[in-house]
Amino acid sequence: MKRNKKVVLLLMIYIAAVVLLTLVPFKDSVDFDVDYNLTMFKSINNYIKHMGNFGLINSDAVKYLPFQFIRFALAIFTVSFKNVLGNILLFLPFGLLSPYLIKCKKFISVLVYSALFSTFIEVMQYTFLTSRRADIDDVILNTLGAVIGFIVYCIVKVMKKS
Repeated sequence: MKRNKKVVLLLMIYIAAVVLLTLVPFKDSVDFDVDYNLTMFKSINNYIKHMGNFGLINSDAVKYLPFQFIRFALAIFTVSFKNVLGNILLFLPFGLLSPYLIKCKKFISVLVYSALFSTFIEVMQYTFLTSRRADIDDVILNTLGAVIGFIVYCIVKVMKKS
């Protein structure tokens, strides 16, 4: 299998995983009263305030050590930090993999495609899932993750040339 075909397959698996992760209803779904946020940076500001008050680390997670390491690992970070970092990391592979498929390997292409993909996910969450909260800030954080992935792609590409 050629390298480009491997990247296409990897990108398809990644996109399928993202769709499953973001568009499958939560087990024991909870209905939200307000199921969307269209105010840019509203959630991000709330996360920053929460992290300012409670930090990045959840000190209560220590109670799970040493015998419940998986529960410790899942509980060590605060909800706000996990949400911000999770949204960024979720789209980092998109920025790494998409330049292999986009003919125009430019920053603006990755920016537009990642914003469109993330917007699609949020619109689907708003339209079909009451257990998920559509949020414009998720689009911002997802797109930031893809941009970081693209920057890593560019750095690796430059390092391979030298």
